[in-house]
Amino acid sequence: MPKKILIVGGTGRIGLAVAGDIAAHSDAHLLLTGRNREKGTAVAEGFNGRAEFLPLDLNSVTGRDLIDLARQVDLVVQCTGPFRTLPPSLLEAAIAAGTNYVDVCDDAEATKTRLTFHKKAQEAGITALIDTGTFPGIDNVLVADALARYPEAKDVRLYFLCAGSGDGGFGVLETTFIAVSRPYLQLHQGRWESTPSYRGRQTVDFGPPIGRCPVYNFEVPELWSLAHTFPQLETCTSKFGTRPAIWNWATTALASAPKRVRTNREFLHNGVRFMLPIVHWIDRWVGGELGIRVEVRTPLVQDVTCFYAPSTSEAVGWATGVAALMVLNGEISDTGVLLPETHIPPQLYINRLVERGGTLTHFENKPMNMEQ
Repeated sequence: MPKKILIVGGTGRIGLAVAGDIAAHSDAHLLLTGRNREKGTAVAEGFNGRAEFLPLDLNSVTGRDLIDLARQVDLVVQCTGPFRTLPPSLLEAAIAAGTNYVDVCDDAEATKTRLTFHKKAQEAGITALIDTGTFPGIDNVLVADALARYPEAKDVRLYFLCAGSGDGGFGVLETTFIAVSRPYLQLHQGRWESTPSYRGRQTVDFGPPIGRCPVYNFEVPELWSLAHTFPQLETCTSKFGTRPAIWNWATTALASAPKRVRTNREFLHNGVRFMLPIVHWIDRWVGGELGIRVEVRTPLVQDVTCFYAPSTSEAVGWATGVAALMVLNGEISDTGVLLPETHIPPQLYINRLVERGGTLTHFENKPMNMEQ
């Protein structure tokens, strides 16, 4: 009998990509949730009897209802955000129900909050794998893979590039607006330093077919989780950019706005609603490709891995789909709240991403200027 997977937010861009990947690589039956019944029903019908739709709003559903729902399935996958503002109610429900859990959490504070449930998840005997998208997610595993080659490395640099919105929906865009609205902490030479968001322009090479692009200071939760997992690290930094350049200019303007404006949640929320149709219209022309560059440095060499996908949302689907099926099939079976860099087997995971259409370019033992 096919196993059942609940995908909360399964009718959105990210959730639908995850659902599509799981359906393509398993015989699981999918329970997709969303707030729009008409849209959700149409989406579920596209899976040819392998999916059904359930209207659900995480902001209004009770904890007891979530627990009852989680008990009906073999795996819960959370694809709806923004994670910074949504309480971890679905994770709590999965723990209470004794059901394994996966999410695409992309916020540092939310990651830290979820890890506080580690002992409860262990006591419940469940696997709760968090942060399984592209960044965090893919890059975490690439770092773990590189550090296995160079365990003496103390310096990790992360770079990300998305064309347009990266095929993101409302939650992704709002998370980006929130991230650039405030400074964040980066680990630099053993000290956590406050870093202004979307400053520090730098041009880096993402490998073919993207090439060289400008990137800017940008917060991702793996800055903290990687330093937490690999205490030998003394430097861990991240930068992000978009194409076309106009989006970098607009994001820089938001990061430079008066604090009372950029920290006003209502302003940011309404700004996302206003910008989203424009962003998606431009996306039709610029696409949604993704580039990730991971540098692991030692005093003598740098180990560089570049990952490319033609669609960011599709890449999230691959990454979370692979991770979810690893949990569902018992390939990841440790209990507790787990991070990708500690529990996803790198080579098996990377091979499956490449099989799905991702491109990996790897350089190592390259002499470098350590003053960069």
